Amino acid sequence: TVVVTTTCGSSQQTISVSVAAAPSATINYFGSPFCSTVPLVSVTRTGTAGGTYSVSPAGLSLVSGNGNIAPVSSTPGTYTVTLTVNTPSGPVSTTGTVTVHPTPAPVMIGRDTICQNLMETYSVPGIPGNTYQWSIQGGTILTAVNTSSVQVIWNNTGAGTITVAQTNAFGCKGTATKKVLVVPPPTIADFCSKRREGGSNSGGQPQPDRLGDQGCVCAFDMDTLQVPSASSFYTYTWS
Repeated sequence: TVVVTTTCGSSQQTISVSVAAAPSATINYFGSPFCSTVPLVSVTRTGTAGGTYSVSPAGLSLVSGNGNIAPVSSTPGTYTVTLTVNTPSGPVSTTGTVTVHPTPAPVMIGRDTICQNLMETYSVPGIPGNTYQWSIQGGTILTAVNTSSVQVIWNNTGAGTITVAQTNAFGCKGTATKKVLVVPPPTIADFCSKRREGGSNSGGQPQPDRLGDQGCVCAFDMDTLQVPSASSFYTYTWS
């Protein structure tokens, strides 16, 4: 109210004024820190609606401008997310902190094609402070399963798998799986091209050699010998 007084009297004018609360907001990312395999984290927000999000430093993936983040497509590190809301009296800002930890990506070394009942060593690079856990299908692990390498014997022919899970000091876990083809060992029996009397060939087909065969191989004669069940998994050396 304004009152004006003069020698002629006084007058007054009353004006109503509304005082609005100052805009305010808070943002939070509950559960931080996150492993870099987490696909999506939603922002928890209170207060004034609207505004824009920004992140510092660069490397954290903001999703669709709504404040949600994608650790899986972010670079490990610690970030500050800022929400800025424009008001008639100027912009108002609030911040939240997010940490993304790296996830192990083990690379396994070891054969992926092997003969049945042969032993093989499989390993991943050992990192201090990390833990390891191995599992297998189609074979048997002969050594401790909680180290960066194991020795395995493949008992069953066909398709097998071996898997290692590696967990770092942040509790983030990555896995590696190798598919292994286990083939039976080659079988080679005694054989020759069986001949009739006089050294003539009986069709050139390999036949099992039997003790006492007559004329199985004649001096200065030529013959073709072969092993059964030829396979691209085997190599052959004749002597």
